[in-house]
Amino acid sequence: MFPHRQWAKAVARVCRANPEAMLVGESSFGNSDVRAAIAGHVSEWRGIDASPHQIIVTAGSIDAIEICLRSLVAKGDVIGLENPGYLPVRQLADAQGLVRTYLEVDENGARLPARGTAPKLAVLTPSHQYPLGGAMSPNRRLDFLAWAQKNEAWIIEDNYDSEFRYAGRPIPAMAGFDRLNRAIYVGSFSKVFSNSLRLGYVVAPEALLAHIRLTWTRFGLKASYMPQQALADFMKSGGFCRHLRRVRRVYDERRKFVSARLRHDFAEFGTFTDHQAGMQVLFHLNDGLEDKDISVPANDMGIAAQPLSRFSVAGSEHNGLVLGFCGYAEEEMEPALAKLKACLMSARDRP
Repeated sequence: MFPHRQWAKAVARVCRANPEAMLVGESSFGNSDVRAAIAGHVSEWRGIDASPHQIIVTAGSIDAIEICLRSLVAKGDVIGLENPGYLPVRQLADAQGLVRTYLEVDENGARLPARGTAPKLAVLTPSHQYPLGGAMSPNRRLDFLAWAQKNEAWIIEDNYDSEFRYAGRPIPAMAGFDRLNRAIYVGSFSKVFSNSLRLGYVVAPEALLAHIRLTWTRFGLKASYMPQQALADFMKSGGFCRHLRRVRRVYDERRKFVSARLRHDFAEFGTFTDHQAGMQVLFHLNDGLEDKDISVPANDMGIAAQPLSRFSVAGSEHNGLVLGFCGYAEEEMEPALAKLKACLMSARDRP
């Protein structure tokens, strides 16, 4: 669904008008036009009031989180991570020698750090938790912001899939409520637009810009300048918003299809909650079924049904299947769901 022709026109306009912008960087934090476009986007969609100079262009969201971690914590410091949560963030923490403490996720989102753990920052996905889905409640958000203020800690708000809400507008960001005081906002164009561009961004508080610039001096930034001016042109022309509206309509239809099939054909194997958001559905398995026992044969049949336990800390009682639906048309999902049901029946009937 990538808008190849419209993107090619944006690239052509830049090549005609300012070809140097495709290769020559004017700022260590990224192209000024795309930073201005991102500032406008997060203001309209997420309620964050930030100046373009507070935007740092990165090579995706993981690169953005890595920059934040390098800027805010040192080896041996404690950080809070969601459980279950996104595995690459744990790997970043381990690579930097950080100590992980886990924030269990309940119906209101990640819980506050336990007494005595004292993390210096927490990495949260409040708008759409991965992999459980769902959004953090307003009161829990306020509790986290109060915790960060009281303990002089930081919150890295990972904007995971937040543009894909299929009922109403995206939920305002914590960083908007916080006015970029103790919350740092991380976003990416990989899910919304294209992961081939490898572009993301950090919206940083003024107080952190000098720290991030020092990180850039020590480690460099990985984002390519090549697509940045074209992306700025594409966003300014309205092409990005048109593309976003289009894929939301299509993904919503695919979500409805998967939800109906799970509700009708899979009720005997487990349950799920339709959060009307995101790019995946989490199917909770009934007792007696183990997610890893199902995901392995499913994978052998070409079905990527990831086990929920993979995203959880050892000993956690998380048992389910993470099912992505946005990348497939209904006629592709139909036979895949039939094969998945066969795997579930086989696992259930196995002695």
